[in-house]
Amino acid sequence: MLAILSIIIGIVFVLLLFSMLTSAIVEVYHAAYSSRGKHLRETLEIMLGKEVCDKFYEHSYFRQLSSAGKPRSSLKLPIWIQKDTFSSVLADVLTPRNSNLSVPERINLVENNDLRKVLDFLWRQSHGNQQLFQNKVEAWFDDIMARAKDWFGDSTKWRLFFFGTILAGALNADTIQIYKSLSANAALRDEI
Repeated sequence: MLAILSIIIGIVFVLLLFSMLTSAIVEVYHAAYSSRGKHLRETLEIMLGKEVCDKFYEHSYFRQLSSAGKPRSSLKLPIWIQKDTFSSVLADVLTPRNSNLSVPERINLVENNDLRKVLDFLWRQSHGNQQLFQNKVEAWFDDIMARAKDWFGDSTKWRLFFFGTILAGALNADTIQIYKSLSANAALRDEI
């Protein structure tokens, strides 16, 4: 009975080590290719459209936040932003310089049709209250980012599967062979 328990513990231990190694490899991949930053940019492009997203990323405040995250990197993509930062930078990007336009007038100037419709919808939902409008924009951002987190999680699962398969093949991680080795070799079982 103790031998079977030792074998099970040994197999679980080896598989746990493989999963941790696979997770570490995927994290290195994400860091090397700025996967999270690219995913954030793609999500913001979906929300804002390419032109507004480009202006958003060129905004001085946002650029400084990006640079602070990776000061020595040539690829300065932040992996997250706060909702109040998003709403503040978006409001500044969409406000023409030296203008005292009302919120509905600024919304009507937005060139991206989808973004204009969303902002108009949120403005109507806020009943003309600017603070409520800002809160609704931030809630919209949170809703989209929650879904983006799920999208990124799905792609990460596929990367884990891919890298785990490659790693198992490269290291010849055969569960049946591990079982046979542990059941036949008491010293190996005790060592694990």
